[in-house]
Amino acid sequence: MAPWVHQYMFPDGKMFPCCQSAEDLSVNLGSLSSGQTLRDIWNSEASKELRRNMLAGKHSKICEGCYKYQSLGKKSSRQEFNEKFAQNFDVVLDTNEDGSLDNFDLKSFDYRFSNICNLKCRSCSHHFSNKWFEESKIIGTASGSEKSIIYPVDHVDTLWEQIKPTLNGIEAIHFAGGEPLKMEEHYRILERLIEIGNTKVLLTYNTNFSDFKYKDKDVLELWRHFKHVSLLASLDASGKRGELMRKGLQWENVVENRKRLLKETPHVLFKLTPTVSIMNVLHLPDFYEEWLELKLIQAKEIIAYLLFEPYFYNIVNLPADYKRKIEDRYQAFFEKNKQRFSKSDSDYVNGQFAVVLNQMHQEVKEMPKGYYNGHDFKSYNAILDGTRNESFYEVFPELVGVV
Repeated sequence: MAPWVHQYMFPDGKMFPCCQSAEDLSVNLGSLSSGQTLRDIWNSEASKELRRNMLAGKHSKICEGCYKYQSLGKKSSRQEFNEKFAQNFDVVLDTNEDGSLDNFDLKSFDYRFSNICNLKCRSCSHHFSNKWFEESKIIGTASGSEKSIIYPVDHVDTLWEQIKPTLNGIEAIHFAGGEPLKMEEHYRILERLIEIGNTKVLLTYNTNFSDFKYKDKDVLELWRHFKHVSLLASLDASGKRGELMRKGLQWENVVENRKRLLKETPHVLFKLTPTVSIMNVLHLPDFYEEWLELKLIQAKEIIAYLLFEPYFYNIVNLPADYKRKIEDRYQAFFEKNKQRFSKSDSDYVNGQFAVVLNQMHQEVKEMPKGYYNGHDFKSYNAILDGTRNESFYEVFPELVGVV
């Protein structure tokens, strides 16, 4: 359903059917930075071909991300869109023979307005955090001719004038970044939705959950107006581990933010969404159990995201003996869940962690040549330790001699 109801925009203006499809940035539906508009890209040649392929049951290269997730037993964006927008299936029946649609009747969007972020996570890059820019130049993944902050268009009002007419009929908006709670455009959209009375819209977020304040705005005050708000909190580990993985994070603030959310806006749904990598895979059950014990989450409030790149952080590259250690830890965790949870809760939680094991046991591939300017796990972390005045192996001693 995504190509019939949804648009996803990368921070540099490239457009895709959804966020999972942006694996190869050269394979896209069009680009705002080239002068195209949102409406132009809705019926671009690539968009029309994608719809024709889907109707014919043919695979498309742009959808490799969904195929990969489904092969691991993980629900893909394609499946989620099909469930969420099943009521809009009539638009599929109205598709023209060439794959075009007569109306630009957008029901959902995920526009990354920039790479502005207040953190610089070890698994991230300059594409999604302006804080990464100087280090990206040192590593060799950004050049001095590039800009620190990436925007899809030269003037923010140019994009706003295209988005504004869609807000009356929009049903779902996903905000991510960068960090969406640090972006002016995010607040502009919420205030406009409140102004026109479209507060039934489903708002979902990928957020680092570090700060609810932006200039003179408190996002909780705005969320009170909306019936459906769902937060996917990008938190990978607690304490010093969490702070090292997401540089700039202050763990005490995270815990206080969760308590405030529970107290002041209990209607806002929340899930932990750790990005699972070599850094946190062993301790992920401990992190989950810690938040359970603190009553900061309930059983099903977790979604495990799999890290595929940078490839040297991918858990598939762990040595066999360390994988066995993880396997043993997870199997004990699975048995414990069967005892303490209902079958429904146990099946859900164990399913999330089982996908991690599935990924871990995938075939190891050779590091692509030139990948991250030739850096591997050790050299990459050594650079970041130096620029950030940190010590990776002091915080993760269990990985000494492993990677």
